[in-house]
Amino acid sequence: MISLSLFYINGGVGEVSFSKLVSKVLKFLGMKKIYSLLIFCCLAIAANAQTTAAGYTWAQNPNGTFTSISGATSTATAIATGWNDNVSSALSLGFTFSYMGTSYTQIVVNSNGYISFGSAATTVTLYTPLSTAGSTTGIVSASAINLQDAASGGQPIIYSTTGTASSRIFTVEWKNARFSGAALGESWSFQIKLYETSNIIQVIFGSSTTGTSSRAFQVGIRGTGTGDYNNRLAAAATAWTATTAGTSSSSTSTRTSAVNPASGLTYSWCSNAARPTVAVSPTSGCISYSATASGGSTYTWSPSASVSATSGATVSVTGAGAVTVIGLASNGCGSSATTTGNGFGIVTAATSASVCPGFTNVLGAGLTSTSTYSVASVTYSFVTQTTPTTISWTSTDDQVVAVTLPFTFNYYGTNYSATCNICTNGWINFGTAGSQSNLGGFTLPSTAYPTTFVELF
Repeated sequence: MISLSLFYINGGVGEVSFSKLVSKVLKFLGMKKIYSLLIFCCLAIAANAQTTAAGYTWAQNPNGTFTSISGATSTATAIATGWNDNVSSALSLGFTFSYMGTSYTQIVVNSNGYISFGSAATTVTLYTPLSTAGSTTGIVSASAINLQDAASGGQPIIYSTTGTASSRIFTVEWKNARFSGAALGESWSFQIKLYETSNIIQVIFGSSTTGTSSRAFQVGIRGTGTGDYNNRLAAAATAWTATTAGTSSSSTSTRTSAVNPASGLTYSWCSNAARPTVAVSPTSGCISYSATASGGSTYTWSPSASVSATSGATVSVTGAGAVTVIGLASNGCGSSATTTGNGFGIVTAATSASVCPGFTNVLGAGLTSTSTYSVASVTYSFVTQTTPTTISWTSTDDQVVAVTLPFTFNYYGTNYSATCNICTNGWINFGTAGSQSNLGGFTLPSTAYPTTFVELF
């Protein structure tokens, strides 16, 4: 039996590509006979890696926390106070971070709201890194625009590495930034975080104030070219909790005096390995039912009109259509699951009724919570009740008797809670008793026979 271990000792400088790692291992082993086995192993590893920016999954947490790293013992200055169109030197992460299948130990900070992977610097006046061809490969943009230090009380751009081996976090922080040349009425704070092992990328927004002019920022990540992007889009009146996926690498999210990201709002870009497996049970149900999500730490349900609450692990689902739950893990990554309300079911009366002489049956009707009904086949069977209620007829033909409903029943958008009228000729209706003794051959519903009738046979 051959035992094969793949390892790489980080020298602490630059970056290591996957292909170079394979080459080093092959040279070290010097064993051609295991070449095919090694390639198989490498392909298996590569299949589980994210090799494009578009392959990452975006998630948001509106209830996160912005905690400044200012004053921490591990904090250092990336770019000094008074910055305006500056680029840092290559900064050490303190660990190896995998981005798009390539391992990095260094990043470079651009004062205009983003970082790039590796040791190569971006152009100091590059304000649109996600959509500019030829800019450095591998970009994380928190709020890319023409930024400048605060006009009063300026702050340096700082960074730190915290935590212990295998769970360290690298953080870059901008504090009280403004649009270049803007007056004192603008102040934006935000962070970019990189997580060891899970390789999660986060952008966390701090306090924000925008002046009278709207500002459009590039927010997202980018790969080897402008065609490989994973960014956010929000028009001027769109809340930053309601952004959509960017439609191009130049898509932006807009801040105005009325619309800014709330402090603590967190965006995460996660590889498949970091995402939780979220499930919902049951995956479908009738009319109104309880649905429970699992696999995450917090949950958000939508649409709100179809659920009893938009948060929590268990909600009541009503109506027809799909309901989606997004589950976030404690690491900020998320995934979703869906349950579908069928909108119809079988309603059985609390007491039985003698519909035809000599037979005791339970009347059933298909229903939905909307005004659109469809016919579904059900298996007919007698329901035995220990204490059935028998309806007394004055004769055995063309009789209508009102019985009290033990619950509220919604039919064609109207709630009926008083009586249900039962006819010996095989129909029921709600509200005012119908006078028709026989509905055979008529269209239901119609003007003559409105949406209060259910004809069984």
